[in-house]
Amino acid sequence: MFEMSPSKNHGYVQVTLGAALLALKYYSVFSRCSLDIAGKEYVPDLCLYPRACHQIER
Repeated sequence: MFEMSPSKNHGYVQVTLGAALLALKYYSVFSRCSLDIAGKEYVPDLCLYPRACHQIER
């Protein structure tokens, strides 16, 4: 599958939106997480999770 490389505009919007979402008190923001939904892998630019739900793997 061909995947286009992100543009400067895409990168700017992604980091600006991620920074704005960091201000949300009850949520954590993650970038480029692999998500398995119904057996198919998705990798969104940003993921937003309730703070109590996530655990960081070490």
